[in-house]
Amino acid sequence: MSTHSQDGTRHQFMAPGWYPDPARPTDLRRWDGYAWTDESRPAPAQPAPSRHRAAEPSGQFWDRSRLSIVAVVVSLVYLVVDNYTHFVIFGLIPISLSIQAVKRREPLCAAAIVGTIAAVAAPFLLFPH
Repeated sequence: MSTHSQDGTRHQFMAPGWYPDPARPTDLRRWDGYAWTDESRPAPAQPAPSRHRAAEPSGQFWDRSRLSIVAVVVSLVYLVVDNYTHFVIFGLIPISLSIQAVKRREPLCAAAIVGTIAAVAAPFLLFPH
């Protein structure tokens, strides 16, 4: 992982440290910054994979529910737009977003479906045309 320049000096591409041995994946070999050394040691044992799902950091949860969140927000906007313009065709947008959220199995897809149904039904129930 090092190279010689035209003037004969060596350039470092990887930081010195212990890395998986290219010849034996169960071992670690020391890289001195320019070449592999003769030093090696067994790699630490990997823990067995857990059967239980680890708690997701909050950022991942919201990132995985983008379409659901957008569907709920668009549903609320639809309520306002429909109240003033009576363009019920715009109700197809949150419906489409909710369907896509279900297909992607987003964690908040149920909230998107409930919010969309409520928003699309509300103008017909609360504001008769």
